Amino acid sequence: MLAVLVASAVVGAFLRVRLPAPHRSSESVDFLRNVTALLVTFAALVMSLLLASETSSYNSAYRDRNNYAAALTQLDGCMKDYGSELAEQRQQLHGYTAAVIAST
Repeated sequence: MLAVLVASAVVGAFLRVRLPAPHRSSESVDFLRNVTALLVTFAALVMSLLLASETSSYNSAYRDRNNYAAALTQLDGCMKDYGSELAEQRQQLHGYTAAVIAST
């Protein structure tokens, strides 16, 4: 990235002396500064919208994971209340949950 920046500066310095005088006026420079500022503002806006979208997706996944964990805990508690009748199913649930956690 630094190499591209340095190469652009060298090309810009070379082209500056070859540009006609009207293109080097202060009005042209001010216009280019304004256009650059506008493009930077648009880029910042797009990046902030992308960040907001990703934050929303992350929060949604976090909330879903917590709800799933709470539901598993509640299911295990209900199965425990039934006693030894569901001991095998509880072990299967524990094994499945451990396998899912290990695979992520």
